[in-house]
Amino acid sequence: MRHRTNVDSHPVFAALFLAACSVGASWAEPLFERDILPVLAANCFSCHGGRAMIGLDLRTASSILRGNHEGPVVVKGSAEKSLLFEKVSSRKMPPPAFNLQLTDQQIGTIKDWINAGCPSEEEVALKARAKEQVERFEKDALHDRPSGVA
Repeated sequence: MRHRTNVDSHPVFAALFLAACSVGASWAEPLFERDILPVLAANCFSCHGGRAMIGLDLRTASSILRGNHEGPVVVKGSAEKSLLFEKVSSRKMPPPAFNLQLTDQQIGTIKDWINAGCPSEEEVALKARAKEQVERFEKDALHDRPSGVA
């Protein structure tokens, strides 16, 4: 005689099932160059590209974080406090006259990117260079230290 078990009544089975399901699902945080730049290039660069309207250049993550002459347009980690997200989620940008509209998925990706802290390859490269310089400095400082000095 076979004994049937109800998975719902066994938290261990439920946890194992959820873990198994999540193994195949890999969620990568949005990256500026891969996920945000193509959206901005297609929809925003005519005004916020080479000739940045109202001083807002959307071509790089660092220029977005710099903001415009009125101040920051993004608050790292908080889409809800970010002017950029407010403008795209309310569909005020791009302006309706341009006949361009971001999809809900694109707006969600921008939200996720801001909430994730605005990650970019540019930032990763800067951190790697900074780490390299610190390591080089420490190596040189240790190497050039007079003998007998701890």
